[in-house]
Amino acid sequence: MGRSGELIKKFRDYADCADASYAMLHYVYDNDIFFDDDWKEADNITRYAKIQSDIKSEEGDILHKAGDNTAYARAIEARFCQDKVIGKEGDYCLPFTKACLSSKDKTLANDPKNVSPTDTLSLRTQN
Repeated sequence: MGRSGELIKKFRDYADCADASYAMLHYVYDNDIFFDDDWKEADNITRYAKIQSDIKSEEGDILHKAGDNTAYARAIEARFCQDKVIGKEGDYCLPFTKACLSSKDKTLANDPKNVSPTDTLSLRTQN
């Protein structure tokens, strides 16, 4: 790779770091249980995209399964793909169809609650 290719890669890395700095990373450490859409996914892991081994509670219940996305990866994915359309939301939706009257696209909106622990992460997030 020539010098210009290396420079472009560095600029891309810097842009990714700047973009990731706006992610909602407080969800990595704190569970949010005061609102209707509770977040109980905090795992305090900031190094990997996937959970390496099961995380259990003091009672022995499995809180997070090995192989699921970490809260950190979900927060970064929500930021990087914040404009990704994940469905429709609206006032009058017809059951068993995807049709809604006065509907608008539902996006990730930089909210890690909209990224499932089992979703496939983008290459940008994985790197």
